[in-house]
Amino acid sequence: MLNSGSSVIYHTYQLKDDKPYRVVHRNLHHSLPVEDIKEDLQKKGFKARNITDITHRVTKLPLPMFYVNLEHASNNKYIYNLRLLSNFFIKVETPHKTTNMVQCTRCQKYNHTKAYCNLPYKCVKCGNLHDSKTCAKSRNTPAKCALCGGAHPANYSGCQVHKELQTKIRQKTLTNRTEIKCVQHQPQIQEPQLMSNITQQQRQRSCSQVVSDNYSMHQGNDLTLNKFLE
Repeated sequence: MLNSGSSVIYHTYQLKDDKPYRVVHRNLHHSLPVEDIKEDLQKKGFKARNITDITHRVTKLPLPMFYVNLEHASNNKYIYNLRLLSNFFIKVETPHKTTNMVQCTRCQKYNHTKAYCNLPYKCVKCGNLHDSKTCAKSRNTPAKCALCGGAHPANYSGCQVHKELQTKIRQKTLTNRTEIKCVQHQPQIQEPQLMSNITQQQRQRSCSQVVSDNYSMHQGNDLTLNKFLE
């Protein structure tokens, strides 16, 4: 966690080793206290860093699902075998990967979070230099984007800055996929040449060589027959 009182202006990123082991618990009633879930997981040998209930994307109503962030441990992979928790039959799944970019709620920039940001505050509604929670903008006042200056909130997916970043990500993804395909489908040069040489050698055998081989074989058989008769 960064010190928000520091005078240095910067932002950083969370180390991969510091990121929690995230899973989804299905079929848990939304009214179940988070502390009870954490305690039950502790009894089963799993230490939860934090637990968050999941809401519907449109209606915002609570769903019978929870995000569970586990501390790093060697037995985390065995949580998928868990079937009973807090008297509920549950199903543990891997979270779906999202294509949405992470946006800081402090400075409104992308690809980092508020916990690792010490940049100046920018309001998501009016774009001014203050925390979005303290904004006094009325609903009748048009919004102003802190990123592009447009008449929309800074978290609007139609923002020009957001679109440009998404385009760069798609191009990078397509480039990586193309490079992988090129490596996987590289023509094998040595083996076809070797097979070609063997085929040519077989074709270069003349008819006289074939007849000579056959004659030697029959001659050997005749000699064996003569010895038998003798």
